[in-house]
Amino acid sequence: MNADALQAYLDEQGAGLLERNDTLVQLLQSCWMEFDGSSNEGMYRSKLSRLEIPEWGPPRLKFQIMRHGRTVQGSTRGEIQHWTLDLGAKTASGEIRGYRQLEPRAKSLDVRPFAREVAQKILQHTEDPRLRWLPDSGVPVLIGNVVPAVGFNRTVEGRRKRFKSTLEEELQRSGWYKVGPNTYQRLPL
Repeated sequence: MNADALQAYLDEQGAGLLERNDTLVQLLQSCWMEFDGSSNEGMYRSKLSRLEIPEWGPPRLKFQIMRHGRTVQGSTRGEIQHWTLDLGAKTASGEIRGYRQLEPRAKSLDVRPFAREVAQKILQHTEDPRLRWLPDSGVPVLIGNVVPAVGFNRTVEGRRKRFKSTLEEELQRSGWYKVGPNTYQRLPL
C-alpha cells in the first residue's frame, strides 16, 4: 500500500510543519486515490504538486493548495483550498477557505462624470451615440457605448450597475424616470 510509505515518511519527519519537497509530493500523489473524498472539490493527484504549508499531526496531514480554475473564467483570484488527509480513517476532505489575488485588480472607475454627461445630453434632448431617441420622447441609454465590455465580467457588471444607479439619480431630479430596461422618459406633470 502506498499510504503506508507516506505514513512511514511522515512519522520519520515528526509532527509539525513540514518542508514541502518532491519526496512528500510524490508519496502523496502515489496514494491519493486510496482516500475516500480525494476527488472532492475537483481535486486530482496531479494538482498536489502545488501543495503549500504541509503539517503533520498524526494521524492527519493538513495542507493547502491554490486552485486556478476561476482564472480561466476571467477571475483575477485563485481559490485557496485547505485539505485534511486522515491516514487512519483513509479519508480526505477539502474546503475553500479564501482567495489569493493573482493579477492586479482593475483600476476603479468613477462613473459619476459619465452619468452627469449622459443626463445632460438627455435633458437637452441632444443626439449622442450613447442614446437612441424614441418617438414618444423616451430614450434608451446604450450602456455598452458608455461602459464598454472591456475587462473582467464582474468588473464591467459592477461599473454598469453603478453608472445606471447614478444616472437614475441625476435624471430623477429633473422629472425623468426609468420606464424600461435602461430606458428613461420624462413623466407628465
